Order: sequence, then structure tokens, then C-alpha cells
Amino acid sequence: MDIIIKESGVRKPLTYVDSKTGIECTKDVLNASGVLATGMFTLDEESGDYIASIDEYNWWKEYLDMKQEEEKTLYALCNEFGEMAVSEVFMQHQHLLNTTVEHEHEAMERIFDIIRKQLSKQD
Repeated sequence: MDIIIKESGVRKPLTYVDSKTGIECTKDVLNASGVLATGMFTLDEESGDYIASIDEYNWWKEYLDMKQEEEKTLYALCNEFGEMAVSEVFMQHQHLLNTTVEHEHEAMERIFDIIRKQLSKQD
């Protein structure tokens, strides 16, 4: 998905790919986050392009890149230890995600470490 930068008119890519299916789903992720409904990204009705400020674009690019890496890590853990086992441990510790956006990645990394430690012991 491309975003037109409001200040410059430059088209920049914003991409999120489902690690399990390989399907590009950026618009779905942004929609689920409320970005498209709140007007943070506006739709140019004529061209069908989404437009955002450079600051908004940069924030979402960084955030989606971080989320993409987290999803890849989670998918790798599922491949290594089994989806059911990973899901069970994840659910036990999902309360750690009750934090601010700024600390969300740290919380995910902590959960990944817990999953590795708990499930490695079972081998």
C-alpha cells in the first residue's frame, strides 16, 4: 500500500505482510487500528490514494515494521514449539500487554522470552 505524503506529494510504501500466509494486509491492519476511520490517513476520493503527514507516515512505518518483526518471531516460536503450546503460554502472560504503545514492544519481547524459557524446559 502506498501513502501520499501531504507535505511533498511523494508516494511512499507502507507494507505489512501476514507472516503465516504471505499476504499483504496493510490496509486491514490500519483499518483494525482505526487509522483510516479517524481521518489520520485521508482518502483522496478521486485517485483512491491515502494521504498522511510525514510524521504520521513515519510513526506508522516504524510501528508496522516493529509489529512485523514481532509477528515473525511469534510465527517462528509456533514452528519451533507448536502453535498450541505457544498460544497457551502467550495467553497466560498477555496481561503484560496492558501498557502504553511506547512499551508494547518491550512487553512482547518479555512474553517471547517467557515462552522460550518455559517451552525449552519441556524438551
